[in-house]
Amino acid sequence: MEEFKYLIPEESIDAIVTNVSKLREIENSLRMIFAKNNYNEVLMPSFEYVDLYTQLDCGFEQEKMFQYINHEGKNVAMRCDFTIPLARFYSTNNYDNEVARYCYFGKVYRKEIMHKGRSSEFFQGGVELINKPGIDGDKECLNMIQESLPHLCLKNILVEIGSARFFNRLCTLVDDKAEELTEILKLRDISGMKKFVANNDFNDELNDLLLKLPTAFGDITLLDAAIKGISDEVLLKALERL
Repeated sequence: MEEFKYLIPEESIDAIVTNVSKLREIENSLRMIFAKNNYNEVLMPSFEYVDLYTQLDCGFEQEKMFQYINHEGKNVAMRCDFTIPLARFYSTNNYDNEVARYCYFGKVYRKEIMHKGRSSEFFQGGVELINKPGIDGDKECLNMIQESLPHLCLKNILVEIGSARFFNRLCTLVDDKAEELTEILKLRDISGMKKFVANNDFNDELNDLLLKLPTAFGDITLLDAAIKGISDEVLLKALERL
């Protein structure tokens, strides 16, 4: 036992010397870009109530949070993302629903499967643009992405863009099966989707669309092909906007 006394837990990252200067260089470059676009840097707390994540049904599993019970007897978690706490911050400080621009840098903590080489603490930097919907908001974020990418020293970068309107309409169309559909899409489960379609009495057009979704990743030609096979007005408008 004595020989392990000064080792760190598997979940942690030990001190890194060689790449710290590069990390700070990238961080400072991004900070300048965010500031130039009027994004205010915020320093968020390291702990949040577990209920903040679970009651919003925002996709964070409670089992993946590092938790403890505080002096009030309430469940508290180490910060596992920045978006949800920033939404809380905005909702309690902006009573006039004004546009808000936040940026952040810091560590988040999530439990990972042991012995898979994945750390449970990692560094994030990003922005949140709140209450600027539509194409204008998307353009603002995409322009900053384009400006930021050269500073990241990465190759073969893919930017994924989704549509909440499209997803929400799908959930409406499958009615009380929305939770099951969401789990299948999270896992991109092809066989699971086949079973889902077979076990439910959806129309042929919706069935065809659902069966395509687990493998529906690609460039803009994929959208062109999808639009041709859809007649639902809400889904169609969502794809056309995308």
